[in-house]
Amino acid sequence: PGLSAVIGRTNFSVIGTAIKDLCIEQIIGSVYFEGHLDTYTFMDQGAPLTELLALHRGRLNEVRNAHLQSFRGIDELKDYIDATGDKQLAMAMELVETYQDELPHLIGQVRAAHMPLEGRASADQIYSTLHRAKGLEYAHLRINPDFVTWGQVDQTMQRVRECRELSESDQPVGAKRQAEVNQKTQLLIAETDEEINMLYVAVTRARHVLDADEVIRNLVGTEAIPSTGEKTACDQWWVL
Repeated sequence: PGLSAVIGRTNFSVIGTAIKDLCIEQIIGSVYFEGHLDTYTFMDQGAPLTELLALHRGRLNEVRNAHLQSFRGIDELKDYIDATGDKQLAMAMELVETYQDELPHLIGQVRAAHMPLEGRASADQIYSTLHRAKGLEYAHLRINPDFVTWGQVDQTMQRVRECRELSESDQPVGAKRQAEVNQKTQLLIAETDEEINMLYVAVTRARHVLDADEVIRNLVGTEAIPSTGEKTACDQWWVL
């Protein structure tokens, strides 16, 4: 009994999970999105998912969003994603490349299965980004794996070590260079701390049962999980 929900870090992580649950695996029949469903199909820059699909398919005349128009093709956009680490764009690209021209139809299926506000409590599954779920609680909660990863934590730790070694080095690096390194390191630490805090807020939305299997694997690193063929703690649901 109680509400069952999925929380993701980005819009497209959430809509992607809903498509998989409802349309591909067909394990649910009705959905409810906290906030408005249509907002989950837009990027932060205001570009709809359909225009990213058009860019991907080479239909540049259908791209109206100024941000997407700044790219001459999909390869240039992919280079931008790699350079900036834009999680939302990366998730959107994954959706487009996975479902391609079927994507608008699949989103239409999700829209058709969406319950009205008065039917929220009877939906088979509720979906939400962390931002829209703040202050809410769910009896059963699944966390999408697009939160902070071990790679991001490890990168921060490595940068801190490099900064410390630079400051302790016998070779003079100059006050300006040292200040630049310190500033970049502090920014990376702050960003990682924020990501960790967001994951904490996400898991505390669960009242009774928390499914965070993939999140745990991403955070501790798969090499830290024994491959024995037997179930480990990471394969179990957390009962709160």
